[in-house]
Amino acid sequence: MLHPDDRSTDFSDGATYPAARYGSGHTVLGDCLYLFGGHSGIETGVERNDFWRYHVLTGRWERLHPDDGCADYGQDQRYPPVRRVSVLETLEDSLILFGGINCFMGTREMGYSLPLNDLWYWDSGSGLREAG
Repeated sequence: MLHPDDRSTDFSDGATYPAARYGSGHTVLGDCLYLFGGHSGIETGVERNDFWRYHVLTGRWERLHPDDGCADYGQDQRYPPVRRVSVLETLEDSLILFGGINCFMGTREMGYSLPLNDLWYWDSGSGLREAG
């Protein structure tokens, strides 16, 4: 086992590894696992947009971007807003993040799901940014 399941719910800036979640975008590039966003569970009902890298050879997690809770999907965003079930794939030495869904737009009583089709690009030199 590389990391035990401790059901962490720590999404704070001080967290040293990702908290429990489902529906995250994830992929492997080189000797690292990359993880983006997801959903933190039924109790909290919160979509996430944190971005992590797990170094398999050293067994160390590295946060590339904290969860900032941004749910503004406007054209001027500089970083992907919260989502779950996005597609995160490798493209040579880079990553592509596509779409996903935010299931908690609005209030719990009057909420709706927002399917996404935005496209984001990541490389180690420029970080995660909108493709185009």
